[in-house]
Amino acid sequence: FGIIERVRTLVPWTTPAPIAAFFSTGLDIKAFVLVLLLLIISVFMYLPFIKAYDKALLLQEKE
Repeated sequence: FGIIERVRTLVPWTTPAPIAAFFSTGLDIKAFVLVLLLLIISVFMYLPFIKAYDKALLLQEKE
């Protein structure tokens, strides 16, 4: 689709995702921003489940 550059180099798997996307696409800042955006969306998607689990643990702890 041409949104970001293609992967040109491989980076070690231990490199954090936004940095790895930036370096592997030939220093394309759009790849860095895209990965950060996807990470933020993922956090907000999982947040309700984490809060529900925390609430359940607090109720269990009170018993």
